[in-house]
This record gives sequence, C-alpha cells and structure tokens, in this order.
Amino acid sequence: MTIKGMDISYWQGNVDFARVAADGIKFAILREGYAQTVDAKFRQYVEGCRKNGIEIREYIISVMRSTQSRQRRRRHSASSRWSRQVSEKM
Repeated sequence: MTIKGMDISYWQGNVDFARVAADGIKFAILREGYAQTVDAKFRQYVEGCRKNGIEIREYIISVMRSTQSRQRRRRHSASSRWSRQVSEKM
C-alpha cells in the first residue's frame, strides 16, 4: 500500500489544502525554518493541514559552522526534536 505525502515550504506559495486532501495526500512534511528564521508560510500550512485532516511533520534546515555546533545540534535533535508537537509552536 502506498501512502501519498508532500514536502512543502515557502517556495511552494499558496497551497489549496482542500484540493491536496481530495487528491489523496495523507501527510505533509513542512519546513519550519532555516537556521534562526521561521518559514513565512509555516503557520499558514499548519492551519491548512489541520483543517483538511492532513498529518503534519516538520523539519528545520540548520547551518553549522563548527564541529562543536554540529555535535550540539545532533544531540538536541536526537533528544527532543521529533518529540515536540506542532501545536506547541502555535
């Protein structure tokens, strides 16, 4: 069985989530941000997914300039990133 999903960020522009859901998309992977910047469409995409029953996962693109910052980010990601809920950010 194949489950359809999509990966979206600001660059996809305005998304018609009702149409997306009608096309069989069951989940969306949303870019939450880049480094210290929140994706300009993130909150809009979260609301669109929620209203249309599309499951949400998010990711952050991070830039590390040193080995120490990479190690800190890896530890942080492994311990807490996936346990957060999108609702905590809203």
